[in-house]
Amino acid sequence: MSGLRVANEVLESFIGQIEMPPDDVLIPKKNHPVRNPLMDRSSIPEVRRRTDPESHRYKARNIKRARFSRIVEECQERILSELGPRPHPPKKYHPNAFLLFQKDKWEIAKEKAKERYAERDDPADYVTRDDVRASMGRMWRDLPEDQKQRYLERVDAEKSQYKEEMSTFAERLRSWEENVARIKQETKEKMDEVELTEEEKALIEAAREEEQLEVVAKEEKENLRRFYGEVGMESLISEDEEDQAEVTPI
Repeated sequence: MSGLRVANEVLESFIGQIEMPPDDVLIPKKNHPVRNPLMDRSSIPEVRRRTDPESHRYKARNIKRARFSRIVEECQERILSELGPRPHPPKKYHPNAFLLFQKDKWEIAKEKAKERYAERDDPADYVTRDDVRASMGRMWRDLPEDQKQRYLERVDAEKSQYKEEMSTFAERLRSWEENVARIKQETKEKMDEVELTEEEKALIEAAREEEQLEVVAKEEKENLRRFYGEVGMESLISEDEEDQAEVTPI
């Protein structure tokens, strides 16, 4: 400013005092009037954050949760009692008789494998899975044919059961999901029929108004931020002043 003042004095010493006609404008007006930043900032409505326990929106959400949580629990209980749990794909069957035999006789084969290390202090510490598998192979080889046949028949029965359950699984799952959707819809209608008290209705209405006020505040802040950017005064609005919360209807 002191430099401009000295430059003005030097210029006037050469050409005399500069006089501007009162109707002429040196800087043309923009398409909007220049606003007072302090006045603009004070016009932005103050809105409590939705996470503030004292805000109307926070209290309105708690009312809804408290009144309807029991109905939701009843919906879940009804689904389990009427439909049972969600159907799961049938369990895979054993592809061959030896794997089924191995499942039944693993511990016996492990005990037999210890005989190889009987002379040691603790044979169980030396038995490996390969030792058990080798013992299992000998047991299967020595198994009478009639007992082998029983394992073969069990494998065939498991395979037939798997195919039968798999053929109806898609239909059972579709039916279960349709019935769950029906129960949820009936629960939703039951929730809509719940009568609120006058106090609760007033609080929910206040929450809606608070939501609309937040929208207005966001628009005002955005307009003010844009204005400050145009005049090169971005630093007048700090990041802390900008509300980053999303607007969620009540």
